[in-house]
Amino acid sequence: MIVSWMTTNKCNLTCKHCYQDAGENKSAELTTSEALKLIDEIAKAGFKIMIFSGGEPMTRPDIVELVAHARERGLRPVFGTNGTLITHDLAFKLKEAGAMAMGISVDSIDPKRHNDFRGLPNAFELTLMGIENCKAAGLPFQIHTTIMDWNQNEIFDIMDWVKEIGAVNHQIFFLIPVGRGKEIEGASRCRIRRTSPQDYGKEPHTRYPGEAHMRSAVPSHCRPARHQDALQPRLPRGS
Repeated sequence: MIVSWMTTNKCNLTCKHCYQDAGENKSAELTTSEALKLIDEIAKAGFKIMIFSGGEPMTRPDIVELVAHARERGLRPVFGTNGTLITHDLAFKLKEAGAMAMGISVDSIDPKRHNDFRGLPNAFELTLMGIENCKAAGLPFQIHTTIMDWNQNEIFDIMDWVKEIGAVNHQIFFLIPVGRGKEIEGASRCRIRRTSPQDYGKEPHTRYPGEAHMRSAVPSHCRPARHQDALQPRLPRGS
């Protein structure tokens, strides 16, 4: 079983689609001792994988301690992060503490478009540095991409890029119009369409030999295109 814990509302970015409208800390956030007790309860409940998310989990000064505690309790600690705060030192500390993988968000491989969407002029550059720091520490990482109208034509280029940088997985999400995402709800009305027989004639593993998944807990107008007779799945193990 998997549990995802929003470790904090604090975030260094102002992403346009953020379902939590993250930014500053909230007064009700757990202290370190409370967080350790929460992890104990999660382990007792039989969960196996614990996702540290946010906000941005790397903004918590106790994040390494929490990861180590989760691992000691038999959990597999993994992350949902924007990657911008994964320094060389932090990557090695997280690896040593027992972090199993990083899920790093990249919504465009065009730096300007990614930066505009994430609300920080050098977000893409910092995320790439975070990825390189994970690689240096031997910390596996996967890429998370939210598909919207403005980046849907990039998706297969992003998949190629994911392969090139050595990610173990590519998670594809569809926008959920809550939080700040409500302001761009129209961007969620997107479909991935077949563009040429030559492109889709390839076997999935010739484009990306790792794993790629689609997530679709969203309204019907945003369902994956395979549910709207637009194309046949080309991903190795979609879910």
